[in-house]
Amino acid sequence: MIFGLVVGAGVVFGGVALLWQVPAAWKEMREAWTETSGTVVASRVRNLEDSRQSTLHYVELEYQYVVDTARFAGASPAARQPAKDGDLAQATAIAQEYKPGHAVPVFYNPVDITASRLDAQGPNGLFWMGVFGGPLLIFSGLGLAGWSWSDWKAKRHATVRSS
Repeated sequence: MIFGLVVGAGVVFGGVALLWQVPAAWKEMREAWTETSGTVVASRVRNLEDSRQSTLHYVELEYQYVVDTARFAGASPAARQPAKDGDLAQATAIAQEYKPGHAVPVFYNPVDITASRLDAQGPNGLFWMGVFGGPLLIFSGLGLAGWSWSDWKAKRHATVRSS
């Protein structure tokens, strides 16, 4: 019984610690990239051979952006991509939508302004571990502790009745 309560409390504590990290992980992700406005210089369909010997098509943009009056250039996959990776016609149509001069949001790293991308960095592993793992650990720990407690009460009740 004591073992189950101690382990259950430890698991709950681990879940709370994971949940505690979620706001910090979210803040870190949001601060990693700063948004600015950019303009498309060129768009093209890129091909990538995958391990199954098929060709994947994606849209890549060359763009320029300005930070503190300094002009920078970058190339990155477009935020909008074909629904099916192998669909060349869809990739070509999307690439033609991005005409030179077209405004696009650009995300750059404030520590290294030359590092840029066209989509904001998504949530990192610690964020998802906290969001899903934290509650899972808390409920598992509470379940283990509750089961240990009820098992102990049932054994104690049975011992009292048999006496």
